[in-house]
Amino acid sequence: MKAPAGPLAVGFLLASALLAGVGIPGGAGPREERYQLEIKGRPALYGHVPFTYVVIETVDGSKYYVHPDQQEEIRELPPKLYLFRGRIQPGPPTTIEAAQFPDGTFIVEDWEEVEASQ
Repeated sequence: MKAPAGPLAVGFLLASALLAGVGIPGGAGPREERYQLEIKGRPALYGHVPFTYVVIETVDGSKYYVHPDQQEEIRELPPKLYLFRGRIQPGPPTTIEAAQFPDGTFIVEDWEEVEASQ
């Protein structure tokens, strides 16, 4: 015959269940990394009609695929020089178009037009 579980054992089991469900801050587990970034560049259209997509070409020659949720908004910008602020989408590319740009998929948070001489 087994001895009944004492209050200490029951408390331990309840605490373990709660910690497993909630998680421990700073514990090992997947985290989304957010990269804050400012890039100076121009929006450019790539691809062939009707399958075009927007890329930001920077002044240093890098090319960032614009996140699919923002394609239409950035597509409407005049082809001028802008300072784009945002982050690189973590993880592998999510579309065939994005896979062509090793600099990454850029999630634009805001932008402002800048003078070409800056």
